[in-house]
Amino acid sequence: MHKVSKGHFGYLKYKKKVQFLKSFLVLLSILLLLGVGLWETKSIKNWFTIVAVVTALPFANFLVVWLALLPHHGRSREEYEQVAALAGDGLLNCELVVTSREKAMPLPYAIVHASGIYAYTDQKNADLNKISEYIKTMEKSNGYEVHVKVFGNFNQFLKRLKELPAESRDEVPEDQLKVEGVLRAISM
Repeated sequence: MHKVSKGHFGYLKYKKKVQFLKSFLVLLSILLLLGVGLWETKSIKNWFTIVAVVTALPFANFLVVWLALLPHHGRSREEYEQVAALAGDGLLNCELVVTSREKAMPLPYAIVHASGIYAYTDQKNADLNKISEYIKTMEKSNGYEVHVKVFGNFNQFLKRLKELPAESRDEVPEDQLKVEGVLRAISM
């Protein structure tokens, strides 16, 4: 299984697999520790049990991330290629799930452009202004003033991408890359 970085096509599928595998392996180690401790000492009161109980914390952490990602799905290759063709060599991010204290907000596509962040969500009944304001607030708390527009209609999002002047990842200012970094940092 080859690593897929956050913000790239196929990330959600990859991350779900990794988190499930980590959860499974840690659960297996917990059960193994309990079994070995019980077999060796014929009692549950032993050091193996203590280590197994402490190991439950990472297990819970991996499992919670997997459960949080479970309802979110990646995009089709055809749809991604359509968006990527319009974004060109710009700062296109895919399959982000922006997290706040209240909820997780899926952003299948987000482009960080010199004129702002333009994103698309397929979440039904999403409060687009609330998502925009949250991203804007997080960017501002990191020292960046950016315009943020979240679209709930895929065709409107594509239309906006067509209107944007082309940019190259290699030539954008460092601050624009940092804005992208903040967007990725507030995502699972």
